[in-house]
Formats: sequence, structure tokens, C-alpha cells
Amino acid sequence: MFKNKLGNSSVLFGAATGAVILFGTVLGLLGIGGQPNEVAAKTMAVRVETNHQLKSAITVESNGKNALFNKAGTLKHARVVAGKQRLATMGNSDSSKHYFRAYRVARLSNGLVYYKMVSFDGKYRGWIYGGKSTTKVAGGIKRAATVTKTAVPNAATGHAYRAGQTVWGKPKWSVYKNKLVAPNTTQYLHHDLRILDAKRLTREGTVYYYVQNLNDSTLNGWVRSDGIVDKT
Repeated sequence: MFKNKLGNSSVLFGAATGAVILFGTVLGLLGIGGQPNEVAAKTMAVRVETNHQLKSAITVESNGKNALFNKAGTLKHARVVAGKQRLATMGNSDSSKHYFRAYRVARLSNGLVYYKMVSFDGKYRGWIYGGKSTTKVAGGIKRAATVTKTAVPNAATGHAYRAGQTVWGKPKWSVYKNKLVAPNTTQYLHHDLRILDAKRLTREGTVYYYVQNLNDSTLNGWVRSDGIVDKT
């Protein structure tokens, strides 16, 4: 420690140095733009303080700011499941398969929050930095709307299935683990149908109709708009 003729200057100099080191450590952990420096943080003793399932799972899309890890990225031995570039590509994809369902949230002792999520196609599952709130996603993900409402045809009744169509509980790929109501409509071509609702997939632009089956209510569900024809 440096000493000069001022008796307490060494103490002040030492305190200032400590403040600079502390400030530098904080910056090292947060990285550029407030994003976590996950490599630097692994050298510190970080622990999980809370880890619980979300009351309601949320649909999100990745933005490429952070990678997806097998555990919270600032924990020791965390490994990359999907890198930033891959997640950026998925976030800009024109396929609904590349949305994610976030279903768990964890807060670490360093104040960072991570969300556990799985891609709609099931190929990627892991933890991603989501900001510092357990109720509002940020960081490497943002909320996503997989569908938008669109107009129902003027003639809502008098329709039939086209052969070889599928019926879903929700528009296909608009949710994680969709329910398949009917795998093939060919045997139901004589059924009378009524269109009650219409949704457009945000990414693909494909329109789905919610169809009420007037012959069998267990077949009510969502069908591609081009899978419905006027009954002759």
C-alpha cells in the first residue's frame, strides 16, 4: 500500500482501490448492456435461492441475447444447449415450431433470474437468462403471440371437411403439445359443419377455422381453412 506524508492517505487510497475492484467485479458479472457475464460468474460461489413452477406457463420467443443452458448459466458446470446465434435464428423464424414454452423460474443468489423452457417442437430444453423479475420476462426472451384473430366467413354454415385433414384442439403449432382431435377427416366427409371462429398463425400466416361438427361434438376443433369446403 502506498504511503506519503499525509498520515491517513494510505487508508483512503486503499479504500478507493477496494471500491474500484468491487465496481469492476460488478461490471464483470453484468457484462455489456446489463447482460450477465456467465463465464465470469462461474468463478464465484453462486447458488439457487428459489426454483418453482410458474402458475401459468407462458409462450415466449428467443432474441439471441443469451444462450440456452442445461442449468442456470452462471452456475458451475453449466453447458450450452443452444447458442446465441441459433436462438437468434429461432426468434426470427417463420415457423411456429421455434416458439418456446417457459414453465419454471429460478432466482440465484447473485440476483439473476433464469427461466426453464422447451421449444414447441421439443428439440431444445433448458434454462435462459430472463432478467431480474420472476413475473416479467426479459433478457434472452420475450412474450410471443402465436396467433391473431381474423374474420370468419360470411357463410358460417353449410360446410364439410376436405378429405385427409386433421382436427386440432388449438390451431396447429400455436401451443406446446397440442391435442390431436382427429388424425384424418376422410371418414367424416358427410358431416355438417359450422365455422365459429378464425385465427391466423403469426409466423406462417396460415388461417385455421374453429369448426363445430353438427353430427359429432367430440370432433369440434381447429382445421386449416383450406381443409373446409362448401357442402354440395
